[in-house]
Amino acid sequence: STFHSLGVFLLKKFGDKLGLGKHVTILDRDDSKKKVKEILIQTGHDPKKMEPSKILNIISKQKGNSISLSEYIQQNAKKPTGYAGEAAAIVWREYDAELRKEKAVDFDDLLALPVRLLKEFPEVKQYCNSLWKYIHVDEYQDTNPIQYELCKLLAGQTKNIAVVGDADQTIYTWRGANISHILEFE
Repeated sequence: STFHSLGVFLLKKFGDKLGLGKHVTILDRDDSKKKVKEILIQTGHDPKKMEPSKILNIISKQKGNSISLSEYIQQNAKKPTGYAGEAAAIVWREYDAELRKEKAVDFDDLLALPVRLLKEFPEVKQYCNSLWKYIHVDEYQDTNPIQYELCKLLAGQTKNIAVVGDADQTIYTWRGANISHILEFE
């Protein structure tokens, strides 16, 4: 399974715990960008000055770094007013609310929400840990923080995890891949 297809599996099986239900709609990048543009307009921002794709990239990067909206707001509290991150925080709150109302998720939620399920619902973690006794991850050098966290949670107490990768072939740093995950793996 890929990380994202695993996320879909977990959301279909346990999404009701997050208010999603069994039939989750997955937004593609264009749908997400359109929604962000609408929210920018609703919140009084000019989408020509504050590009929807830039705001979406900020949100996406934070989700990939396993940073929640509240953590993001706290980290950016001391930044100057007018900073793109300030708009991102406002849009992010509305964006998540819209997605939940529509029982929809974006591509980043396919990783962030399963991590939340595994952390907040012990029965979900127990189910996964008993279902998958061994975890094998290929291309581990390209994991980002949220994927790393997902691996850790799935490996559980037994820590039966094997990873394969090559530190010289890291190609997804632009997407948040952290080479230290493989360099420090024990």
